[in-house]
Amino acid sequence: MEEIVEQVELLLDNNDEQQLINYLNNLNISEVEELIGELPEHAPHFVQLLSLNRAVNVFRILDFPVQERLLKKLPGTKTAELINELPPDDRTSLFSELHADTVKALILHLPARRP
Repeated sequence: MEEIVEQVELLLDNNDEQQLINYLNNLNISEVEELIGELPEHAPHFVQLLSLNRAVNVFRILDFPVQERLLKKLPGTKTAELINELPPDDRTSLFSELHADTVKALILHLPARRP
C-alpha cells in the first residue's frame, strides 16, 4: 500500500489528472478503499475521478462513516449518480443509517418512479 500511496501523492503533486484517473481506475477496488483510508482528504476527488461503475463499487465497500463524509463533500451531481447506481438493497441500507434530513435531500436525486 505504501507504494500506491507514494505513486498517488506524486501524481497529485504533479497535478497529473489523466494519469491519476488511469492509475485509480486500474487499481483493485479494495486498494482504492485502502487509499481512501490513507488519504481521506482526497477521497472525494478520487471518487469523482473513478468511472461511475468503479466509484459505486468502491462506495459500496466503504464503512458507513466514510460514506457519510463522502456524501457531504461530493458535488450534488456525483452524489446523484452514486445514489442512483447503488443496488436497491445497498441504497436502503445507506438510507437507514443516515439522518432523516439527509435522506430527504438524497431522495430528491432519485428518478421519479413510473407506474
